[in-house]
Amino acid sequence: MNLFPAPELTKGYLPHVDGLRAIAVLAVVLFHADVLIFKGGFVGVDVFFVISGFLITRLIYAEIERSGTFRFGHFYLRRIKRLFPALLVALLATTVVATFVLSPLHLERFGSSLAAAVLSVSNFFFLAEADYFDSATRLKPLLHTWSLSVEEQFYLVWPLTLLLLLRYMTTRWIPWLLLGAGGVSLYLNFEFATGNNSLLSTHAPWLADYLANGKGTIFYLLPFRVFEFVIGALTIWFMHAQPRRQLVSDVLLLIGLGLIGYSIFAFHEDILFPAHNALLPCLGTALVIHSGGNSRLVGLLQNPLMVWIGLISYSLYLVHWPVTVFWRYLMITGEFSVIDQIGIVSLSIALAYAMYRWVETPARIGKLALSAPRWVIATVAVTGFNVAIGTHMQVTEGWQWRVDNPAQVVFEGDGSDFSRQQYGGYGFPYYGAVADAEKDPEGADIVLIGDSHGRHYAEGIYRELAEPTGRSLYIASGTSCLHLPGFTRNSVGEDWHRQCPAAFSTAMNFIKSAEKPPLVIVSHAWLFQLKMADRLGEDGKPIGRRVDRETIFQGILELKAKIAPSQLVVIGNVPSTNGVDLFDVLFRPNLRELSGEDYEDFTTARIDKGDLKKNRAFNEQLRKLAEDTGAFVFVDPFDALCHELECTNLDPERHLIYSDRAHLSHDGSRHVISRLRSSFVRLPPLV
Repeated sequence: MNLFPAPELTKGYLPHVDGLRAIAVLAVVLFHADVLIFKGGFVGVDVFFVISGFLITRLIYAEIERSGTFRFGHFYLRRIKRLFPALLVALLATTVVATFVLSPLHLERFGSSLAAAVLSVSNFFFLAEADYFDSATRLKPLLHTWSLSVEEQFYLVWPLTLLLLLRYMTTRWIPWLLLGAGGVSLYLNFEFATGNNSLLSTHAPWLADYLANGKGTIFYLLPFRVFEFVIGALTIWFMHAQPRRQLVSDVLLLIGLGLIGYSIFAFHEDILFPAHNALLPCLGTALVIHSGGNSRLVGLLQNPLMVWIGLISYSLYLVHWPVTVFWRYLMITGEFSVIDQIGIVSLSIALAYAMYRWVETPARIGKLALSAPRWVIATVAVTGFNVAIGTHMQVTEGWQWRVDNPAQVVFEGDGSDFSRQQYGGYGFPYYGAVADAEKDPEGADIVLIGDSHGRHYAEGIYRELAEPTGRSLYIASGTSCLHLPGFTRNSVGEDWHRQCPAAFSTAMNFIKSAEKPPLVIVSHAWLFQLKMADRLGEDGKPIGRRVDRETIFQGILELKAKIAPSQLVVIGNVPSTNGVDLFDVLFRPNLRELSGEDYEDFTTARIDKGDLKKNRAFNEQLRKLAEDTGAFVFVDPFDALCHELECTNLDPERHLIYSDRAHLSHDGSRHVISRLRSSFVRLPPLV
């Protein structure tokens, strides 16, 4: 029995596929506009990959079967006409806007991404930078080009692959080989998802380091997406095998749409993806492609509105993300309102239609009267121009000549230098005594423990509490996990199950070896660590059970029991800037001559929005625990930085409170500790 019937080789127009494109692009656009119910809208890209696998395989297979060969030049010229004009116009428009609004730091990074995008390698570029769902990606105008690079890389390898298979294999074995290739691709998702591959670590450590971000690796790179294209490709073998009863086609269409819809509305950023999760939208897409032409319900997809959106879907995909990024960038702070979301979607659709009508269509149907050699020359020339512009932006550190410094910040360098040098823990040890590394631990009067949100208090505690009263300060804050008894962290990249207990043990040594019980101060990015925390069992291995807030509260009480009779002070979450990079904002070219109340209002965050709201709620729980148990003293940075519904990002001298989006600067560290000095009850001269 042959599981795969003869392939469908006709090249007829399938309007329901345009309806599928409409679903895919709308899912992505609404996901990026932060419409909450579309939290899995990123699967729209996977729908596009399946459609591409189907259409490109059908086109290539038909030509090879008909003529016995394949015209690579003709194929790639068609791809250039179809994709490059709209892409290059989108890149040009985005570059112009970026030049007028982005800070030097962001324009420098934009320049690098511009060169990568036009060379179809932006998936490699963005993998090296960060995770797709990381907050910093929300300010990268060309991030979405990673998927275009994946498709273009697919176009490079797929025609030759099919030609070789048809030339050297019997037709009946080809789908089985494709199925095997898809299976290998899916298997590799699980093999590389953790970021730890022993084979690469042994024989290619440089490559192992590059692929250490496992979730990013399987998300961005073609080998881990091949199974999605294969699902689309295999669909052509089933197009003739339509059910005899239309009811069956109706059911298959609804199942396919249901799988896609479930993925869009139920998936979220924290799942492993693509891996097995991508099978749902991909198989759903294949079912819709297969059954759509024979189903009575196909009107859901090929009605005029859906077909129209499908026709402009490529242009809509190209323009929507820069529109979203620049809209967010110019808002400075806050979450998208419904009005913002409507504005983003409406503007994106309007720009997409304009580009479809005046760029895509003339290029595709031949109104741009260029010969094949001239198309190639034009493409190479414009590509080279974009690479040159992007490279120049990068090497000149973001065209700093565009910017005047509008604020009272004296600093030379870029935002990365600012964040590092202004950080409240900069210049202080990760583990050991402050100011005298050789000092004997018996002299420890204050011990500060925690992650980077503990260490950012080093400046304030040392300058405001320890140094003025002749007390010694010891710090244990070199590991990004909860410094509580029996805690570890579950994430790739480090040996957390060894490092976390070792860090806590170092802190305990400072405390227990002191001549008299020191004051112990513990601070973390509590909610950040909560997402990745785990408990260690008696065997020293993680339990594998999700840590909740109550578990952390119990850990704090266990810490108090271990350090008794030392006094314990727990510092809550800092308010943060609600995701705003203050240094970047200060050096944007469109913000000049800010002063007085305008500047003050500009750098104020709302206490009832976003991260501030979450951080404050957690702090209130810590405050209640301290009051109910009497086991520790709770110190709330909100008390120092916030008034009524607003939290300031400036101290009284108008220095920045934060060195980045959430870490206190030197000035911010001193400001918070000085304002809350009376809370540190083990320091008699200060109470």
